[in-house]
Amino acid sequence: EPRHPAAGIAHALERAGDSILVCAADMPFVTAEACLRVVEAAGEAPEASAVVAEAAGWLQPTFGVYRPTALPALRRCGDAQLMRVVGALAPSLVELAPRSMRSVDTPDALAAAERELTA
Repeated sequence: EPRHPAAGIAHALERAGDSILVCAADMPFVTAEACLRVVEAAGEAPEASAVVAEAAGWLQPTFGVYRPTALPALRRCGDAQLMRVVGALAPSLVELAPRSMRSVDTPDALAAAERELTA
């Protein structure tokens, strides 16, 4: 069974039967404001299968709103990277602050994030 973000998003969409907000677990700097902005942007782009964050020119496909219309592409992706799948969806983009999209995926990055969050 695939264990990559696209498979997880597809499974969540199948279970929810409606649009979902996706936020990677390794993004501790995401704010309520960022969530609200992407949800509002999804409301303004009802034709988009996905509305995802962009920060400093980088697409952030693990933070965004996905609609059930994205399911066919997500199911077809196999083991393809989520970035490739999202590119095929031609998502609507929401510019967010780079700090809010920073991922923490190493022990050193975790220690730095903990220092920053408690400073």
